[in-house]
Amino acid sequence: MIALLFFLAIRLFIGALFLYSGAQKLRDIQAFRQAIATFQLLPTWGVGLLARILPGIECLLGIALLTGIFTLPAEILLLVLLLLFSGALLSAWIRKKAISCGCFGRSEQRTRVWPALLRNLLLILLLASLLSPPGRVNTSPLFFPFKKVYLLAFAIAAVLLFCWFAVQIAYHLLREIRTTLPE
Repeated sequence: MIALLFFLAIRLFIGALFLYSGAQKLRDIQAFRQAIATFQLLPTWGVGLLARILPGIECLLGIALLTGIFTLPAEILLLVLLLLFSGALLSAWIRKKAISCGCFGRSEQRTRVWPALLRNLLLILLLASLLSPPGRVNTSPLFFPFKKVYLLAFAIAAVLLFCWFAVQIAYHLLREIRTTLPE
């Protein structure tokens, strides 16, 4: 029972995270388009197309995880997206490009590659822990046979990731509030 609640919490957290990320990008598609362009991986038409469709896809996948509808396809698609995002970050780092990844909407800050890659790795591990064939009681092939040490490791990773994201979101919200207040 505890394991099922743990996996549910992971699924809801990742769903909320991607819904938030997609919604932030939808708020300013032009800024997200510029962030994609800084990677210099796609032609101009590809940058525009990706900037228009990716936020909606992230929102839909987040909603799928939050509602429990089509969770397995959503989890697989999110894993693929995270691997692609990580590849783009690694490519920018190898080519010594100064980028703003646009992961959570508008950001004037340059993205530090290694923390972003670590964040993606933790999300990939958490998503991989959710994958399972339909009808399986254990809900995850990574935890079969179920071992408490695995659950503890993933719980620690989930708590650290949640704290990191909470601090990042609070920081960005406070910055946004501060810029909108009159002097």
